[in-house]
Amino acid sequence: MAELTGCDGVLISRGCLGNPWIFRQILDDRTEQPTVAEWLELVVRHSRYHEDFYSEGHYAAIRFRKHLLWYVSGFPGSRALRPEMGLVDSMAEVRDRLKRYADTLPADLRRYGDPRELERGGDHDPKNEMDRRHDRGVEYYEDA
Repeated sequence: MAELTGCDGVLISRGCLGNPWIFRQILDDRTEQPTVAEWLELVVRHSRYHEDFYSEGHYAAIRFRKHLLWYVSGFPGSRALRPEMGLVDSMAEVRDRLKRYADTLPADLRRYGDPRELERGGDHDPKNEMDRRHDRGVEYYEDA
């Protein structure tokens, strides 16, 4: 990007929320998404770090819910799982529900899969909901 635009840096911002793989994708110049197994391993590891910091209990689970809502997308049926994850009461319950969900999917299934399938009604990345077509400023100039 620096070669093409002359910029000094790139800000990832909210793009990494629920998608820590974005850094590897950028550095390796690839778009490959994690498999269910890779996704589960990372989310469980994050939950353990979170639990170590906040300790086990209801408070830790409440604080982790927002991360879960970002993580739980991109696989078949994950939209139905999000409301359930917003109600977890313990970190043990977080890991149990994630493992039960992952067990319903092939371990080598990739997150977000084929983008053409997503356009036909599959699950979607909530961070992509606001695209250029819905940005009033861009839309104005594109129509002009």
